[in-house]
Amino acid sequence: MILDIPAPCAICGAPRSAAQAAKSIVCANALCDWKLRATPPERRCVECGRPLNNDQLASRVCAQARCRQTHLVDRPAAARRAGRLAVLSQGRELRTRAALDHKIADADSYRVTVVPRNHDQTRPLAARRRHRFAAHLRSMIDRAREQQAQVASGAAQPAPPLPPIVPPAKPLGDVMLQACIACRGFCCRTGGEHAYITPETMREYRRLNPDVSTEAMVSDYLSYLPTRSLPHGCVFQHAKGCTLPRDMRGDTCNRYYCEALTQLEREVQYDPSPNAFFIATNDAFFSRAVFAAPDFVQLVRARATSTGNPSNA
Repeated sequence: MILDIPAPCAICGAPRSAAQAAKSIVCANALCDWKLRATPPERRCVECGRPLNNDQLASRVCAQARCRQTHLVDRPAAARRAGRLAVLSQGRELRTRAALDHKIADADSYRVTVVPRNHDQTRPLAARRRHRFAAHLRSMIDRAREQQAQVASGAAQPAPPLPPIVPPAKPLGDVMLQACIACRGFCCRTGGEHAYITPETMREYRRLNPDVSTEAMVSDYLSYLPTRSLPHGCVFQHAKGCTLPRDMRGDTCNRYYCEALTQLEREVQYDPSPNAFFIATNDAFFSRAVFAAPDFVQLVRARATSTGNPSNA
């Protein structure tokens, strides 16, 4: 039998009885009760009301495991679930209206799938970003060479091969591509000046091009940098997609799918007609949407996707 021992006094730390715990978070000492009442609300835990120390003020929650789990994990997860349900409900209404506008008879066959939307606009690729990427690339080439030397000398074991990349099979792959086009590379924003290039990327490049020199490798990658890119994303991120060939990209770029597309793939993997109605949204505003089927694509622009607060497509 596990006893539920009441938490100690929130002020002095003294043990408390169950009867005291049912009344307050402090003990029976009047001084503790006064100190608690004198603590302003903004300096109390939002879950249990305990006074916070200076290190806890930013998170607004005390050190108790139950409070931290509730405030930092459970409540945000519940809010995200509620938000997704609300957006899906609005998305179904949007799908119905858009289907009428575009004379699409089988609207219910298109699964409502919400993806993010990157609103960043292209700018000339800054020279400093180009130089930083080149420096990162050379660093990864050097690390790959060092690792290979260690394996050759017996100082290290060869890295296990990565599992093969299995892209979504047609026709699902063609449908999912429309989601990425509508999204405009929201997940690529973290690529920065490293573009997810790793020593493993460089080893694979050398395996495919065994006689190439370091400078030729660098020159090859730099040749694919666009003149204009999204300033808050990957250096290879152009308004129309990634400018780097797929076989030169990092492993993350070739394997990653956002949660929405992963869920869609699970739901329709055995469906011969994996139709989807992708809604690209950011900050709770519908930016644009698209009916996507293996043999049909219909863009729905912001005019039809507004929820009362218009945003730019």
